[in-house]
Amino acid sequence: MFVPTAIHIRHVLIYLFLSHTTMKDSETFLKNVYNTHAPHYNTIRNWFHRFEKDDFSLDEKDRSGRPRELDLDKLKHALQSDPFQSSRELAVTFGVHHSTVLEGLKSLGMRKLFGRFIPHHLTQANLDRRVDDSITLLTLHAGDRWLDRLITGDEKMPEGKTITGDLYTTQLRNLKKAVDRSALKDKKVYYQHDNARPHVSKQVKQELMGYGWNVLPHPPYSPDLAPSDYWLFGDMTRAFEGRSFNSRGAVEAALKQYFASRPAGFYRNGIHKLRERWRHVVDNDGQYN
Repeated sequence: MFVPTAIHIRHVLIYLFLSHTTMKDSETFLKNVYNTHAPHYNTIRNWFHRFEKDDFSLDEKDRSGRPRELDLDKLKHALQSDPFQSSRELAVTFGVHHSTVLEGLKSLGMRKLFGRFIPHHLTQANLDRRVDDSITLLTLHAGDRWLDRLITGDEKMPEGKTITGDLYTTQLRNLKKAVDRSALKDKKVYYQHDNARPHVSKQVKQELMGYGWNVLPHPPYSPDLAPSDYWLFGDMTRAFEGRSFNSRGAVEAALKQYFASRPAGFYRNGIHKLRERWRHVVDNDGQYN
């Protein structure tokens, strides 16, 4: 199987740029050709912006002849902005060899769990927080009927944008409108999101205070406790395995069909598995396994 190098991808990007192909169309083209080895949209945008400045240098080495070093702080920031990126996408973004990114991830102590990068080993404080939050969630109410009124998930990030407090607040308002049109309108709603920076910003906290929802804690670095990660995304990956799409519209149509094909019980089962996962965290002193 052909695996493109970073320099190969850059040559293709410069061809697409000079062909006046838009960034979105370039993303679609690259995904159709390279599948999982295609660069992230942010990578395409960064290179196109360089080309717009007449900077067409694609050399992987700097002027001194030494291999380009990877800024670990910038790598960490990139992972915080989009933890779902692949190591190959990161290599293209930073213009370094794939092995350099792998070494950088190792230095940061990062690994992938449920498709997102997290620390390989949690600090004792984070382990304790996972246990404490799981105990709180387990003892919040007797029984599990309240889980039928739990809203949880990951925010939608538009192409080429980094999620911010402003953007997340707008998405929350759209969610609130949808809830007010649903059967949950006059019922107590429980809401849970992870502790990403935009989620815990003062702006977002004030917004949620006005909704009257019960906002639940979420343990740090815990995709194993997020139904979107351990339940929805895994099923979605299996459903689309081996399929390819030639346009954004085709992807959107397939997603709509996918969501419509899953009965309400599918989502309910994923949410209700939270209790056994919280118990697992407590029984294992916060460890993932």
